[in-house]
Amino acid sequence: MSKVATIETEKTKYIDTSIQKAKQYILDVESGQQVSCKWIKLAIARRRKDEKRSDIYFEIEAVRRVYEFFYFLRIKDGKDYKRFNLTPYQAWILCEIFGWFYQDGTRRYRYALLYTARKSGKTVFAVAIELYMMMYDREQDPEAYLCAMTREQAGEALRYTKSIVKQSPSLSKRLKVQQFQIKYEKRDGILKVLANKPDANDSLNPYVFIVDEFHAHKTLDFFNVMKS
Repeated sequence: MSKVATIETEKTKYIDTSIQKAKQYILDVESGQQVSCKWIKLAIARRRKDEKRSDIYFEIEAVRRVYEFFYFLRIKDGKDYKRFNLTPYQAWILCEIFGWFYQDGTRRYRYALLYTARKSGKTVFAVAIELYMMMYDREQDPEAYLCAMTREQAGEALRYTKSIVKQSPSLSKRLKVQQFQIKYEKRDGILKVLANKPDANDSLNPYVFIVDEFHAHKTLDFFNVMKS
């Protein structure tokens, strides 16, 4: 088997496994085998109702495309960088956010509020979503912003992003890493991190933005500026 064929086989297996993780997570929450809060249970109950609606639909190929991108990401695991091995709840989150559409083809979900425990890899997960939206979502001139509470948090997020790009060959040969930003010249895309200064960010036009440590923001000013 050629190297290209081997990669395609591995990629397909990764995608199929991720889909199965998301499906099993839903079943485990419903059966009680997976410990979950009431909000996750309500989200899954909503999904079951959505499956019966005629004004929206679930597109599995859209989800497969997201998982395909994650296949090419390398993140730090212990002392080494390894393929991003999605946890069941991460696979489920991606499935919900990117899989549902209205009949006119627009995404059902424009915003998602995610709460996870400390040390659960939330910043790396957020960075990976930002990279997907900038590179692989078929948008021209995408602006992606990772918003942090402080300049120090923003700098940490940028270091995470640069490390992922550096350790992921498929990304490093396509992205230009600069001191304060990352550029995707094929689509004129740009990724930056921002600190909480609403007045200074009023002229931005984000295609995607993620607010890290959302609970630490005392007002919604930053969020409202970014979504306006």
